[in-house]
Amino acid sequence: MPALASLGYELFPDHHDQRRADQLLASVRDYPLIGCALGCNRIARRGWKFWKSLDHGKVWGIGSLIPCARVIQSRHSEARFVLLGTGSERHLARKFCQAIPGTVDLVGRTKILDLAEVVDRMRVMIVSDSGLLHVACARHVPLVALHGPTDPGRTGPFPMAPNTRIIQRASMRDITPEEVSDAVEFLAFQSRNRPERPGSAS
Repeated sequence: MPALASLGYELFPDHHDQRRADQLLASVRDYPLIGCALGCNRIARRGWKFWKSLDHGKVWGIGSLIPCARVIQSRHSEARFVLLGTGSERHLARKFCQAIPGTVDLVGRTKILDLAEVVDRMRVMIVSDSGLLHVACARHVPLVALHGPTDPGRTGPFPMAPNTRIIQRASMRDITPEEVSDAVEFLAFQSRNRPERPGSAS
């Protein structure tokens, strides 16, 4: 049986999904894009009321994500953020968009294959332990994976790659905006080690 760290995923969007992603991102097609996953599957199943405290052990809070985005834009004013997630996270998306003008809010607007194409257009993804982490892995997108008490050795990202950074603390609240923005800075604006995804032209 292969080691977990060597496992990978594949998704197979078609030209319809590509066209849909192009439409969703038409307003920011010429900007460097940073994808942000707002929630996780467990919260999505429970609905918006579970977000009442805006605090959950598997998710980096919106109160940290917004300062992180501000740091990134202070360094790279051309950067644009793309929010991804389920409909139960729309109220979080509204808060982020109010704080960070120019953000593209795709929360609740994608299905799995057009989501894969949207993710593929990101310079980097900021995600917690969620389904979007695995979509980013499947598309070989540079990834900043945020973990609290969950073990990345058990839940991913799989496979580990040079363009993946894991930031883990005992509590998600202990992850600082500065360390995430530094990881984004390296992967999105300094590193050039994104591999070709399977089946792409060389």
